[in-house]
Amino acid sequence: MSLLALEKVTKSFQFEETQVTVVKEVSFNVKPGEFVCLVGPSGCGKSTILKMISGLIFPTSGRIIYDNNEIAGVNQRAAMVFQSFALFPWLTVRENVALGLEAKGMMRAAALDKANQYIDKVGLDGHEEAYPRELSGGMKQRVGLARAITVEPEVLLMDEPFSALDALTVLNLREEVIDLWQDKEIPLKAVLMVTHSIEEAVFMADKIVVMSTRPGEIISEINVGLVRPRNMKEERFQNITDIIYSLIVQKRD
Repeated sequence: MSLLALEKVTKSFQFEETQVTVVKEVSFNVKPGEFVCLVGPSGCGKSTILKMISGLIFPTSGRIIYDNNEIAGVNQRAAMVFQSFALFPWLTVRENVALGLEAKGMMRAAALDKANQYIDKVGLDGHEEAYPRELSGGMKQRVGLARAITVEPEVLLMDEPFSALDALTVLNLREEVIDLWQDKEIPLKAVLMVTHSIEEAVFMADKIVVMSTRPGEIISEINVGLVRPRNMKEERFQNITDIIYSLIVQKRD
């Protein structure tokens, strides 16, 4: 049974007298317990798909079904981690993490207390009173991750969360996200992550949805089938990476 399903989803935007189709008849599903990555060329609509799943924008046609109900507003059971960190510079780490809980109506004291638990889980204990300007890029993204999981969503949406970070920080954060995903104390049912890195997708995902150039269509779905922890130098890892790369290049040509 699917937790999340997209059924022939198309999204077009109107620019003056021109209509631009970004996503065209996209269909795929995410099952409970799956970590799914969307990969494809820049501009193929990957981030647009996340925004539609979160209920920030709506399909031009087609349906997005979550837990057997069509999404018709903001999806309160999903949380987003953004590429640009999206932290409020005038709030401390603890206040940024607690913000989503307060928005849901939790009393401030309780929200701050719960925020502490997730700050610890992302390795930022001791930095609760720091401001974003005092943090490195990797630490800022940890704050964004803590803010998302503190509201205990069923689905975590991640929009190229590591693309603004240096290579060593990315390696560490990939492993930390996998550890959080496997943490039984966190009630996540699924993760859907957008990435432009094929290697990152193969390292992290159970299933990879491959998209074409704009308008984004589904080229293929790849079940990774590698045990964790994964080694990027292994032959099977490289074979899956090569297959996905070839699919994207062939479709582009």
